[in-house]
Amino acid sequence: MPSIIAKYQEKVLITATKKAYSTIQNALLEAQADGGVLGDNTFLFDVTQSNVDLAKRFQKYFTGAIFCENRNSNGCSKYYDIKYKYATKQVVNGSTSGQALNYPKLILPDGMILSLSQQASCLNVWYSCERDDKGYCKKDENGNDIMKPGGDDACGYIYIDVNGLKGPNQYGRDAYSLKIREKDLTGIYYNPEGAQSLKNILSGKDKLIYEKYTIGESVE
Repeated sequence: MPSIIAKYQEKVLITATKKAYSTIQNALLEAQADGGVLGDNTFLFDVTQSNVDLAKRFQKYFTGAIFCENRNSNGCSKYYDIKYKYATKQVVNGSTSGQALNYPKLILPDGMILSLSQQASCLNVWYSCERDDKGYCKKDENGNDIMKPGGDDACGYIYIDVNGLKGPNQYGRDAYSLKIREKDLTGIYYNPEGAQSLKNILSGKDKLIYEKYTIGESVE
């Protein structure tokens, strides 16, 4: 019986994720039409604006959406951490942590929550550590992070929780990261943020990949 219930709950979350992705795609299309160029996301994700500006402009495309500038905004106090797909160790105390999404948010009538982040450029270049399959930095023989050049072509990001406060509030189950590029929308294919589950859902496989754990528990 528990396995049947779990499978049903996953099916509900998968259906909600498909709906959320479609809803966001439609909103982007409306914004592209307003900007006068279909296929161009830079009208809405304008690199000269702030996160707050983006959220306020995006609100137009979601009927009944509530805008939350921060956790102190009226009706917006329940900001919360999103658990990663699997237990991710904090450097300081060795325990697991979640991701605090303190960006401006839109809360939709069906409970879905969008956290919105605007980038200052649609082409960002940086140096970052090389990561293993679990997202941890790889080390050289001296224990130093192995660094490599990297980059990102995101104009902005949308972090979605498809059912809001209902839970489980975990990447790969009801939460995902989306990347907005100049010409399209794609997932952020970074394992701790539910990449495998999102790939499965968008390809029609409908299988969620995640680990059950509690934030704060010790990790080796």
